[in-house]
Amino acid sequence: MGALSQNTAILLAITICWALTVCDAVVSIPAGPLKSRNCTEHLNSLKDSSGKIAGDETWIPKCDADGTYADTQMKRKSGLKFCVSKDGNILVAPQRSLSACDCPRKRFEKFQTGNFDGYIHRCDTDFTYAVLQFNPLTNATLCLMKEGDVIEAYSGPQIVACKCPRTWYEAKTSPLPDRYTPQCHPDGTFKLIQCHRGRGCWCANSEGEQISKILPETQADRLPCQ
Repeated sequence: MGALSQNTAILLAITICWALTVCDAVVSIPAGPLKSRNCTEHLNSLKDSSGKIAGDETWIPKCDADGTYADTQMKRKSGLKFCVSKDGNILVAPQRSLSACDCPRKRFEKFQTGNFDGYIHRCDTDFTYAVLQFNPLTNATLCLMKEGDVIEAYSGPQIVACKCPRTWYEAKTSPLPDRYTPQCHPDGTFKLIQCHRGRGCWCANSEGEQISKILPETQADRLPCQ
């Protein structure tokens, strides 16, 4: 199989797998023909003899120390950010809602190499990590923070939801001393009764939203969801 057909097959696999992923919302990643460039060489090619950027370039590449492309790039005039692979392939088109590029790049590398050890890297619509991830090798579900940190207390085959664990972890690591910390079942779902120390208890639905009046903690057993 020639290089062109191999590249086409890789891109097709990435597109199909991304589109069929069961996400909070479908994440679309445009990609052109695979090519390989060195970021440092690309940057130097834009400079004139004095070392200044020549001409009116719309994109001045940002490079990592090893000469590869940084995952997040920005258009010079519009300020729009976009994601690229290490060798400069555009993974996410320029846009204003872009928060991070680590998830798209890691996902691209998974499909590019065929190494699916760990999880596949599902991304949200802002391209941060989706809260619920799946490991196809162990059939285990993982709960992640937006930056990709695994919530170890809520990872395993029993996990069915991750909204509560993420909110719990945010509260646990918050510098605010009296922040409300949700109570989660071992499977990651919200407990029917939620309590905030010193402020009372209430009934919650599957999304953790309050659906009853607040009673003192000593009267939690009188809540209708008890």
